[in-house]
Amino acid sequence: MSAHHRTPPGDHVAHPTGFALVKRRHVDLMRVCSAGCRRTR
Repeated sequence: MSAHHRTPPGDHVAHPTGFALVKRRHVDLMRVCSAGCRRTR
């Protein structure tokens, strides 16, 4: 579990845009999921 958090610094420097895109997509998915949960209730 700790190995997942301990990522090499070079990885983030090599793909800053990719990391941002993944983060943005994750936020969108969370927003859609929360909206769906609210709709069903």
